[in-house]
Amino acid sequence: MAGRAAASSSAASEALGASSGVAPGASSGAASGVAPVVDAAGALLVVAGIVWKDGLFLGVERPKGKAHAGWWEFPGGKVEQGESLKAALIRELEEELAFTSTRLAFWREKRFVYPQGAVHLNFFHVTAFEGEVVPQEGQRFAWFKPGEADVSIFLPANADIVPALSWPLGE
Repeated sequence: MAGRAAASSSAASEALGASSGVAPGASSGAASGVAPVVDAAGALLVVAGIVWKDGLFLGVERPKGKAHAGWWEFPGGKVEQGESLKAALIRELEEELAFTSTRLAFWREKRFVYPQGAVHLNFFHVTAFEGEVVPQEGQRFAWFKPGEADVSIFLPANADIVPALSWPLGE
């Protein structure tokens, strides 16, 4: 199975392009030389953090030169071989935005098929972190109020996620 996952992840990764978030083709696996993970159906395994601060959630705009540039997303990226979902998200947030998540909880998962390939998204609520948000890849970021974010600016995979957010959590 490990051989199949590695071969499939390489093909899925190539088909999906380069990215640092929940859009197809995160860069971290390719940059570090570690193969990203795919699920049993061949979908790229991805983590995404819904980062909260003062009742607002964080959105990040995909920078020019990346797949899906200009779309907004929740920060995160590909899970690498041997990583847990939580460890992958902590690593991705440190690499992309220079802060360390200290409290995160799994929320939901979903599959989404882009023209470039399928992703298996795992969403976590991040309710505490150390440090400040400092974009490391030239991306813009903003804090959004639940219920007021323009869903149309977010990646299609997030079309049902953005309106499902509410603060305090559980409402």
